[in-house]
Amino acid sequence: MFDGELVLRAHVEDGSGHPAQGGTVTFQYCSLKGIPSNDITQPDEAPSSACANGSGTWATLGRVPVNPETGDALLDFGLVSVVNTIGFRYRYVGQGTGIQNKLIDPVDWNR
Repeated sequence: MFDGELVLRAHVEDGSGHPAQGGTVTFQYCSLKGIPSNDITQPDEAPSSACANGSGTWATLGRVPVNPETGDALLDFGLVSVVNTIGFRYRYVGQGTGIQNKLIDPVDWNR
């Protein structure tokens, strides 16, 4: 395991419940505008409502391949020690898997 770190998980399956056999997931978090990322003295992570009202924007964390056995994509966000709520979302791109590309609605993580 990641010893207390926040690990993001996206699960992708087809309409019959079978796991995606491939594709990629791009993970994003809501970042407050005008604040640098990776500065613990000025956290930029924000709830998804900040991106909805325009005070934040979606920042890309990384793109991860989907595990063809489980349909999961995992990304280690790291330790969260300052902020209490962070908005996340992901985009799946199927690349010929037969599963439609999709942007998943944001979800807030709460400490």
